[in-house]
Amino acid sequence: MNLSRYLLFLTVICGVKITLSAQNPCNYTAGYTCSTAPIICDLSCLDGFVGTTPLASAVVWTLPEQPQYVCTTGGNPQNMSWFAFIAGSNHAQITITPFNCANNDGIQAGIFDDCDFSDAVFNNNPYAPEYIDCESPDGDMSAITLESFNLIPGQIYYFYVDGYEGDVCSYKVDIISATQHFELHNLTSFTQGNDTVQICPNTSYTLGVDSLKLDIYYYWKINPATTSLPYDTFTRLDSIVNWTFRDTGEYTISMFATNGCDITDTIQKTFKVYELPDEDFGTISQCSNEFPFGGPQDIDPNGDGVFGWQGPNITAPGRDSFLVNRPDGCSFWQYITVDPLPLQPRETVTLVDCQPFAYHDLILDDTYKNFPYTLPVNDRNGCDSMVMINAYIPVISANLSPSACSNGEITVSCSANVASSPGGHVLNYIWKDEFNNIIVDNDANPATISINSKIDLNLSVTMTVLGKVCQIDLPSLQLDPSLELPLSPQTNAWDLEICKDVPTSNYSVQGSAGTLSYVWTTNNGAIIDGNATGNSVNIDFLEVDNNVTICAAAVNGCGEGPPSCLDVSFLDRPNPDLPTQLSICEDSVVNVAIQNQMMVGATYLWTVNGANVVSGNPNTFGPLGLRYAQPGNYQVTVTASNKECVGTPDVVNIEVIPAITQVQIQAVSYANKVEVNWTPVPCVAQYKIYKDGLYQGTTTFTTTIFESLKPGDTFVVRIDAEGVGCACGVSSASSQVATLSCDEVQIALSAPSYLVCEPDWGISLPLSSVLTGAMTNGIGLWNGPGVLTSNEFLPSLAGPGSHKLYFNYEELGCAYKDSLTIINIKSPDASVLPTDPECKEDDSGTIEVIPSAAGSNYNYYLDGQRVNGPMLSGVSIGNHQLEIIDGNLCKIVKSVDIHPPTYPTVSFIMDEGPFFDNQNIDITLKELVGEQQLIDSIEWYVNGELFCAGNCYSSRFTFEEGGTYVHQVIIYYKNCLMEERFDLVVKDSPKVYVSNIFSASASSGANGIWKVVTNDPALVLHELSVFSRWGERMYHKTNFTISENEGLWDGTFRGQKVQPGVYVYQLTYTNEKGEEVMLTGDITVVR
Repeated sequence: MNLSRYLLFLTVICGVKITLSAQNPCNYTAGYTCSTAPIICDLSCLDGFVGTTPLASAVVWTLPEQPQYVCTTGGNPQNMSWFAFIAGSNHAQITITPFNCANNDGIQAGIFDDCDFSDAVFNNNPYAPEYIDCESPDGDMSAITLESFNLIPGQIYYFYVDGYEGDVCSYKVDIISATQHFELHNLTSFTQGNDTVQICPNTSYTLGVDSLKLDIYYYWKINPATTSLPYDTFTRLDSIVNWTFRDTGEYTISMFATNGCDITDTIQKTFKVYELPDEDFGTISQCSNEFPFGGPQDIDPNGDGVFGWQGPNITAPGRDSFLVNRPDGCSFWQYITVDPLPLQPRETVTLVDCQPFAYHDLILDDTYKNFPYTLPVNDRNGCDSMVMINAYIPVISANLSPSACSNGEITVSCSANVASSPGGHVLNYIWKDEFNNIIVDNDANPATISINSKIDLNLSVTMTVLGKVCQIDLPSLQLDPSLELPLSPQTNAWDLEICKDVPTSNYSVQGSAGTLSYVWTTNNGAIIDGNATGNSVNIDFLEVDNNVTICAAAVNGCGEGPPSCLDVSFLDRPNPDLPTQLSICEDSVVNVAIQNQMMVGATYLWTVNGANVVSGNPNTFGPLGLRYAQPGNYQVTVTASNKECVGTPDVVNIEVIPAITQVQIQAVSYANKVEVNWTPVPCVAQYKIYKDGLYQGTTTFTTTIFESLKPGDTFVVRIDAEGVGCACGVSSASSQVATLSCDEVQIALSAPSYLVCEPDWGISLPLSSVLTGAMTNGIGLWNGPGVLTSNEFLPSLAGPGSHKLYFNYEELGCAYKDSLTIINIKSPDASVLPTDPECKEDDSGTIEVIPSAAGSNYNYYLDGQRVNGPMLSGVSIGNHQLEIIDGNLCKIVKSVDIHPPTYPTVSFIMDEGPFFDNQNIDITLKELVGEQQLIDSIEWYVNGELFCAGNCYSSRFTFEEGGTYVHQVIIYYKNCLMEERFDLVVKDSPKVYVSNIFSASASSGANGIWKVVTNDPALVLHELSVFSRWGERMYHKTNFTISENEGLWDGTFRGQKVQPGVYVYQLTYTNEKGEEVMLTGDITVVR
């Protein structure tokens, strides 16, 4: 960053406070170079600015003050005006409008991101990142718009306005976007550097902040100034500083930053610079068995913040010293004197407690065994306060184990153990109830006790050793011997209601673990058969007249448990009586009843299959009313029960005879008769026929016909059918029938087609009629335009348009008339206009259909495919069949041709080669000269670069170097683009190079031969001669080509080496223009 970019005014108040003022961003004058451009804090200040480009003589227009190129597409700096602005957002858009230009060439303008133009390049090479946006028009007065969406907020960008070709112009600047002002955020603290607040003289001190990564200036201040740093304010571009302080004292470093527009708050840090004194730890007494000794670690004699001895471990008594070299460059000496103390025998101390305990400055637990320890005796004069500690923390573990109940008692025993005891301990057992009352233990074993009632048992175990008593309280144990008695046994579905005719029954209970036997009891004369102590017994009720109670109780080792008791009663068995056989017609109701008396208290259950119960309840004594919907043989069962006493079921058989099937009548009416049909009925041999209630006769068939009727006659038909043997009842059906009236006779007229297109008018169409109602003796007649006597319609006879054709018919006094319409349609009318493709690269044309006035609803099919019309685009080259179909599906077919495009063949007229460098080569586009009125423009490119645009029918080319040049000619012809390419090979002009010195000695090797070389291996030298200074020819050769490796003169004459010196050569050859060229010069021969 250049200091001239900022106009800063610093005022120092009391050597501490600095006031920084940035320039007024709206008062500026454009700079003539990038580095002298004024910084505009708010780009909106430039909105509406009017300026003038300077004279070219007033500015420097070369590197490094100006860029080599002003834009990515080229352009050279002329008379540039520069401005610098701080981006407030990512987007900026600036418009510059020129006016009052001296030459009316206008301006060129752009934006750079820095003033280093060393890497700006052009002509297809990667260009430098300085170019943000630029415009260099071809010399006109148009306005220029610069825009970028990739600006970095807070970064300085450099905007220039330059006269095109040095034109002096007035210009106006409009800021379209990017009026947002950038605000520099504050620094809160230093983010890197020394953490210490003290350093030694001649030590470097580094401080820094996170870089704002923008065009920022940092102002650092040291207070107070020193002899080595006499100025207390330093201005730096870096966010990190490093100073070396040689003078002692207390210093404060402060810093703020600015971008020339905004200023951050000031942050600071204070530290001290002074020499560190040596440290002396004095004399320290140490027992002889405590070496090596690391020295004291809890004191800081010189106060540098580092505690303790920093030297190596001390291995022997005496005076030790150590030089401490700190990372910051400070150094000082440490001194220590160690006074040895003699050892004395250690005393063994045994200590016991129930939990970890304090012993002097130790907290002892059970891990301290054979632990050496020095007692903290401050006035000791030897090592006689050393002891060997054995610490014990006894741990009592115990658990209670209750026994099973025996004879009403439970015995509880305690198993106790002691871990970590020095030995000689005594255990004591204290038994208590839930009320904390001590229970007297009368047995000889204090670790056991017997319980014969419900209790919450508690036990405390104490241990006494070396005067210490430790205790453990065990969790309460709930005991109840009565709970050990067996439960009331669970009965296994005891039979509690016994039929009187079955006097014996088995009773059992479920066995349970621990049960030894059972006790069974009865009353009222019931007798228990078999073993009365098992879980199952047989009981005989033969002599019992009243209810009996049966009880069972379980017995185990603890005693007899509560019994399970149930009462047994005695019942009579019911037996219902039904009829043996019943008959009923299908869909009739039959009543089924029990023939004997109902038993009081008994229940009845009927089982019915295939019938609907229409009366009665199947769960009562009955009777039941049953309806059977289907014929067949069925059974009805009834079962009676008196609680557990179930009687024998009784059954009645029921025969259901099917009902006669209903007669179904259907009638077919005609104008003069009615045909009646009915469905056959099973089990019926003959049917009776009635008309309006009058008997007409009997038939075995299922059809009859009423004839000799008139249209509109109406009457009632009845058919009776009586079942015989396998069917019940009489089936009768009636139906009102009628002949058809005149208006019910229908005529259906038809023709093969009702729309006839013009190409089919010569084909006659048969006309047909179909009558309903069986009227076949009448006379029918067709009439109308185009109707022939053969009942056919000829469209060509009727002509175009809509034609109504009539049909008349008469019979039985009924006259009938109907019609149909046939339309004769003319073919669709349309003209077709094909358009061939124009350009060489086009492969399709168009077809435009121009329909008649009635053609708005035409459909189009091209080569059988439906297309949208009437304009058909993308039609391929060739012959096509176009079908045009109107809304009546009438069509015409047209054959259409699309021809390939026609365009001229381009050729180039030029001289015959070969061509050489720096030669004028004229090339003309021959075939296009006569068609210039059809050509819009021509562009001629050489090796990808535009050589000519516009009127380029003939061009002259001159190439400075040989090579292959690719010519690309683009011709805009009749709204088409034609492109032609060819390669032009240019050769380098023949050149001859002569060496002017060589060594003629035998040891010179390849350097011992005089050579002539050329860039054209086919070049023929007509004559080559070498002469001495006195004109004597020393070497001569004619009409030969030159080989690159071939030597010519070896420096001899008549077999002898010539004398060193200067010789003259002369050679002739013909150049590319056919001219003879002579070359002469000197040759120096050395040895």
